[in-house]
Amino acid sequence: MRRRQRKPTFERRDGALILHLPYSLVADLEDTMLPRLDRELDSGSRALIVDFAHVEFANSAGMGVLVILLQRAKKHGVPVAFASISGQPRALFERLDYGRHAPLYKTVEEALAHG
Repeated sequence: MRRRQRKPTFERRDGALILHLPYSLVADLEDTMLPRLDRELDSGSRALIVDFAHVEFANSAGMGVLVILLQRAKKHGVPVAFASISGQPRALFERLDYGRHAPLYKTVEEALAHG
């Protein structure tokens, strides 16, 4: 059984900031993720890639956190891409039409190549 990632993690690769989301995308991420995101964006990045590879569940409140994330990236002039979305989170992502905000790629590597 795959171990669940419980906290968001950040990685820098090829000048881009990659945000690896935890298994559950819910509202409480706002308090833990967004302050760190601001610090990371202040350091400069050519792109922000939001990696959904570990996300098994998302609700509308968690998707609302993504709206705040998009606003903060825009404020810093950093383009956003989404990667590795599948299952229930992808269905919610499509129902809420989040693809209109940022491109969606199959993998982080694909997003890096296009970003």
